Amino acid sequence: MNEEDNPALGCRGARYLLQRPALLQEQARALACASRISPVHVIYPMITSPDQFVRLKAIFMEAIAGISGAQLSHGIMFEVPSACMEAGELYQVIDFGRIGSNDLVQYLFACDRGGNDFNYDELANSPAMWRTISDLCRIARNAGKPLELCGAMADNPAMIPGLIELGIDTISTRPEYVAAARRAARACLESRHDVPED
Repeated sequence: MNEEDNPALGCRGARYLLQRPALLQEQARALACASRISPVHVIYPMITSPDQFVRLKAIFMEAIAGISGAQLSHGIMFEVPSACMEAGELYQVIDFGRIGSNDLVQYLFACDRGGNDFNYDELANSPAMWRTISDLCRIARNAGKPLELCGAMADNPAMIPGLIELGIDTISTRPEYVAAARRAARACLESRHDVPED
């Protein structure tokens, strides 16, 4: 990769793959082969528009044309505000969505997540962030397709009840935070008398 003055706003994720389709094609074939054993969810990173996703998926599908028995679903990371603003259009072409809370906070508030003055919990708990998540949940629900969340919001047990109330029922977090996340989820569901059987 070329050195960039501001790599957080540079050529990464979807833009990088569109400039280097051979890299995506190689990854696509590996994922398709693995999915013959067990279903694979393919997540396209740093998507900014429906057209960008459609172009990347076309490259992916062309690369795996000769591979039979693939069990694949295709989704995106909602981590760029422009994708959140076009979520309705995106949900017409994706199978699922996942909120990348770390980058979404960074780009939503124009605040460098690597900076010394970056207060993640304060920004993630702001009305603007919760309104964005609420809008995405509503759009996903209307589309009848899943919406998940990963990042540091999933690491914080205090955030779990709010996510559940909005409709997020799947999160991804680091192993050391799983037990606390489960406890927070169970407490929230018990308060609503809505605890699923293990």
